[in-house]
Amino acid sequence: MLEPQDSEYLWIVIVGFILAFVLAFGIGANDVANSFGTSVGSKVLTLKQACFIASIFEVAGAVLIGARVSDTVRKGIIDINSFNGTEEYAMVGSLSALTGTSVWLLVATFFNLPVSGTHSVVGATMGFALVAQSLHGVQWKTFGKIAGSWVVSPLLSGLISSLLFMLVRRIILRKPEPFEAGLKFLPLFYAFTITVNFFSVFYKGSHTRCLITDEPKTGRLFAFLQILTASFGAFAHGGNDVSNCIGPLISLWTIYWTGEIAQKVAIPVWILLYGGVGISIGLWVWGRRVIKTVGEDLTPITPSR
Repeated sequence: MLEPQDSEYLWIVIVGFILAFVLAFGIGANDVANSFGTSVGSKVLTLKQACFIASIFEVAGAVLIGARVSDTVRKGIIDINSFNGTEEYAMVGSLSALTGTSVWLLVATFFNLPVSGTHSVVGATMGFALVAQSLHGVQWKTFGKIAGSWVVSPLLSGLISSLLFMLVRRIILRKPEPFEAGLKFLPLFYAFTITVNFFSVFYKGSHTRCLITDEPKTGRLFAFLQILTASFGAFAHGGNDVSNCIGPLISLWTIYWTGEIAQKVAIPVWILLYGGVGISIGLWVWGRRVIKTVGEDLTPITPSR
């Protein structure tokens, strides 16, 4: 057990806060494109408008619901009890995880690659646990669930997206009067979008075939719906991915402040806010690079798509 607030380890905390900000910056520059890339690509929002809206919802998500996932990153991936008596190893390990993840995210963003901050921090956290405590330092059951989601998530996302677009094309875009059909079904899409996003937040194309209606006013019916779901996505992202930079930082802070490893800690709101602000700054400074990749370079985007 360390002495609480031992000045010998203060440098680790200071460097940890700096690296956590760098990591939050990288997450904002890279991952926020997942929510608002298509809104910018379809010209529903300008880049400045997207950054402004995303900043509000990212910070709100980080502060309001970020503590839950941050605690999972802190103690769910590794067996923190295995570091009892060697708390300094846990501090240095958390610092190493922050370093590796932030460097990788910045490199990926420089090359316009949309990568996952969650994958990165999970791998980095596992890496230092394996070095320090061998195989018994990792919570393999929790890791199995996380790794399973990496496979299931893109498959389900692709399937649901395909089915939804086929439905929209059938009941709206290919009708003789698509604008009137869109007005008729739009309330159902609003209700569905709000329901799905509230549940997810608060519960724990081809160039050779024309699939778009060139009647632009029908496509614009989906514009506000797209902004709405992107805003919910940013809120959920802030609540989820702030943990990537704040989880290891909380370990550093609590060990330094109390001198011991605790299963349950009260996560300070100001640390969550610190991560949310870092994400927003990264989005404003460098996020346009990946937003362009997601919203413009992959496939032509319209509001209905």
